[in-house]
Amino acid sequence: MRCWQLVTVMSMIVPGVVYADQSGGDPSSSFSNPHFGFSAAAALEFGGSKLATAFFTNGGTGSLTAGNGALLEIGGNYRPAQSSPWDFSLMGGYKINEVGGGSGGHLSFNHGVFELIGSYHWTHGVFAGAGPVYHTSTNITLDGFGPDVPFKAAAGGEVQVGWRFFALTYTVIRYPDNFGYTATGDNVGIRVIGNF
Repeated sequence: MRCWQLVTVMSMIVPGVVYADQSGGDPSSSFSNPHFGFSAAAALEFGGSKLATAFFTNGGTGSLTAGNGALLEIGGNYRPAQSSPWDFSLMGGYKINEVGGGSGGHLSFNHGVFELIGSYHWTHGVFAGAGPVYHTSTNITLDGFGPDVPFKAAAGGEVQVGWRFFALTYTVIRYPDNFGYTATGDNVGIRVIGNF
């Protein structure tokens, strides 16, 4: 019996089953192998407690909050199989959070970011994910307005919901300093994600 005849007969016997390979090879090989890929992301995040307010020489003011900033990340992603709806991404990057600039000086609260996100992907590109985040090398730099303030490394969590390359995120994280103060870095974000 020819291959296409066998597929037709099997489709009648087991309705709903899709046979992807009709060439005589292993029909599951292209979908059952694990997938390793490259990931990149960029985000704008908003929120958090106020850390400092600067009064600039031009008459303006600027407030530095613990959750605001622009985030750039690169990393890798893994799927147990190419056909699996589950995806796991390990990302590392840097978040830039600054106000002011120019001759008036600027305030900054920048830090390194690491994330491990597990996500589930439905049809039509819809997905949801969650996982731990870790922020390190965090300091308030006051650029002459006052002494710089170091913060300890902090761990938190993040949830994501999205469609294709776009996601809305919500991050919960706290930044303790060396003097007993804890800044709240909770934020919402808009993110563009590429998995390759």
